[in-house]
Amino acid sequence: QMCIRDRNARAQYGIWAANNGDITTAEQLKVDLDKDWKRWNKHSRSIHSEVFRRLSEAITSSKRPE
Repeated sequence: QMCIRDRNARAQYGIWAANNGDITTAEQLKVDLDKDWKRWNKHSRSIHSEVFRRLSEAITSSKRPE
């Protein structure tokens, strides 16, 4: 269980994890962050949308065969 409260930090960690081959951690962070996303208002989503997009892209690109 992670204890990182800051959503941006968790997303950045997920990006790092995906880019370093730890897809399980990245995906778990995304699942947790997606739960937060569903409760946010439009303003909160707009603030974090870029880092969430980058996390999704990092997970997707890490799953592609090289």
